Amino acid sequence: AICLYRTRNVTRMEKYMTEILYPTYSKDTVYVNNGSCKAVIGDNGLVEKLILPFGKINSYTYDEENHLIRYDVDIARSDDKQYYELTWENGNVVTFRNNYQYQLEIPYGPWHYEDFRYTYSSDENIAGLLPVNCPVGCWINDTGLSMGSDVNSVLYYAGLLGRGTKNLAMTISQKYDHEEEFREIKKFSYILNESGYVSEGTENIFPTYPETETYFYK
Repeated sequence: AICLYRTRNVTRMEKYMTEILYPTYSKDTVYVNNGSCKAVIGDNGLVEKLILPFGKINSYTYDEENHLIRYDVDIARSDDKQYYELTWENGNVVTFRNNYQYQLEIPYGPWHYEDFRYTYSSDENIAGLLPVNCPVGCWINDTGLSMGSDVNSVLYYAGLLGRGTKNLAMTISQKYDHEEEFREIKKFSYILNESGYVSEGTENIFPTYPETETYFYK
């Protein structure tokens, strides 16, 4: 299990896990973000819905193998709508679609989407890591709430948002609904320890500089 990670030598997850987002448990509920978020657990042992401040609710759907395949986001602006769809093949997420509808006028404007496509290495994702430092294009995401992505990540690493990918992600490509071709936006590289766990992962974001995370396990 991961105990913390570091990005560019600045500890981030340690603060989230211990001061802000550390989950606490009751019978069928997990409390996150100092209790301001309440995750309701379904019969499969996974999060069924996430109750956020101000009555906002996110809902989650899984397949028979406990892969997350959709989540609906009750986003901060009450007049907007958003949900995510995930397609899995051979134990890996191959496409991730962000569907969104903004109320530009009455009635609602048209639905839009952006697609993300993944490729993978042959290396097994033993620890179930998410892509390195990757809120944009990562399938554990919540762009509708400033705190949502962090909450979802904590629930995922607590084993409550379904199974991780079988292999380590190598690239992510993106395409909006008005575009014809995917463009590569992220590329990842890894250093594995003697047990096959990732000790260091690097994210290359085009066209900016790479960022590296060092992982520690216990």
